[in-house]
Amino acid sequence: MNGYEFLDDPKLTLDNNVSERALRIIATGRDNFLWVGHDEAGENLALLQTFVSTCQLHDVNPYLWFKDVLIRIQTHPNERIDDLLPHRWKQLFAPPLREANDRQNS
Repeated sequence: MNGYEFLDDPKLTLDNNVSERALRIIATGRDNFLWVGHDEAGENLALLQTFVSTCQLHDVNPYLWFKDVLIRIQTHPNERIDDLLPHRWKQLFAPPLREANDRQNS
């Protein structure tokens, strides 16, 4: 390894901007969590950020996921609660992308 692997492999990028942008969200959140008022609010905010980040990781619209899951969870069987996690929800319940965009914009 000579430090110039990006010259031989076109899939490698010259910078790490993507990873730095992803980490900036966490660092900004950490600073914001200092001002949430109390520990429980900070924990709730961290949990919400985790759900949003997981949705983004699995290419799921967080707004549509929250909206659907908050309704669906009332009648969903406890033994199949994993079905509501973003990656499984996308496979089982997510509306087609065009239909989802139409609903979100209305």
